[in-house]
Amino acid sequence: TSIHAMATDGVKLIYNPTWVVDQQQHELLGVVAHESMHVINKHPLRMRQLLQDDASQKECANNAMDLAINPLSEPIKRKTGDL
Repeated sequence: TSIHAMATDGVKLIYNPTWVVDQQQHELLGVVAHESMHVINKHPLRMRQLLQDDASQKECANNAMDLAINPLSEPIKRKTGDL
């Protein structure tokens, strides 16, 4: 698969099965929370709109969107680390 870990298009969660089975439960929950927050914040929609205007901004926009949600998803990984 071309997906290293997980991603979302706003409708479905796309994942690499090999990567998923290698993860500890708390890491997996954190990544699912991360991807869910992209959907909640309408990042896939914003990304599609951005790419229509300027496809060269994909990496920069993806990094900015990750920076916006990482502080929110990291505590989930820490709280579930005892599972």
